[in-house]
Amino acid sequence: MKKITFIFILLIVVIACEDPVNQTSPIYTVYYNSFEENTDTANIEGITLENFVFDAPPLGGYRSLRVSGGDTRPTVSFTFENMNKEAYYKVKLWGKILDSNQTAQVEFINSDSSTVRTLFNINERYWSPYRNDTLFYVKPNEKFRINVNVGGIIPASVLIDRFEIVYADPSLF
Repeated sequence: MKKITFIFILLIVVIACEDPVNQTSPIYTVYYNSFEENTDTANIEGITLENFVFDAPPLGGYRSLRVSGGDTRPTVSFTFENMNKEAYYKVKLWGKILDSNQTAQVEFINSDSSTVRTLFNINERYWSPYRNDTLFYVKPNEKFRINVNVGGIIPASVLIDRFEIVYADPSLF
């Protein structure tokens, strides 16, 4: 009886500790950043060392990135080159608000200037995973940029961490 109780408790602990962002199998990570080192900003525009905050989600290390804005220009831009193949990608991240409920808009801009936008409504004061099913298409060896906008007319700030670009097979969605 003690052995069955132990196995049952162990099973509950394993299920409770599972990462809800990483539960889909047709996805694998092609870019990951948890902003732990100063060199993690190599392909990112619009931030300085002051944007690093000593606050992070579970499994996110010890630092995150504060993204603040108060106009319609991109706040942070990630630039990528030469993805290996033609594919569809998605963005996942962890976030939390520092001000009132905020929408973080993620823009995916191809080298031909076509833009796909997706919204992450970051609305929790504690760390939470965010993802959606918007797919971004990239041609082989195409350069692309991801902009993260926060705020708009009203100044706002959010923390983001565990920022991922993942490959997604559209036939499985």
